[in-house]
Amino acid sequence: MAAGVVNIRRDVDDKFYRYRMPLLVTKIEGKGNGIKTVIPNMADIARALSRPPTYPTKFFGCELGAQTSFDEKNDRYIVNGAHDAQKLRELLDGFIDKTTRSSATARRVASARASTCATSSRPSSSKNPPKTAKNRCTSVAQSF
Repeated sequence: MAAGVVNIRRDVDDKFYRYRMPLLVTKIEGKGNGIKTVIPNMADIARALSRPPTYPTKFFGCELGAQTSFDEKNDRYIVNGAHDAQKLRELLDGFIDKTTRSSATARRVASARASTCATSSRPSSSKNPPKTAKNRCTSVAQSF
């Protein structure tokens, strides 16, 4: 697939959508144990998201359980292992949802999470009584 421009929210199909970014492109280098995935246009993507390019790269590493490295001087952002572009695009959508959405959207997501909280299975003590599901969910919602 050619390097094109897509909406930052890829679920929106409006061709006149205001917020756009380059399509994530991957290049797999190496063989065997030294195989790695290079993201040559990470700096452009990060510029469109108004974030440093190291943030989404580190996010990919955490989500994939892979080591990352980057050389900002040469614009080389690397995730160890062979990862296809489609998987990284889906992870980039997750990064966008978690970090760049508006605070109203974050509050809606937090309230949805809060409604699904479960009770703690920790034994109670006199100093630290167990948190009820309501208290724990409130603290989760307030963190956003």
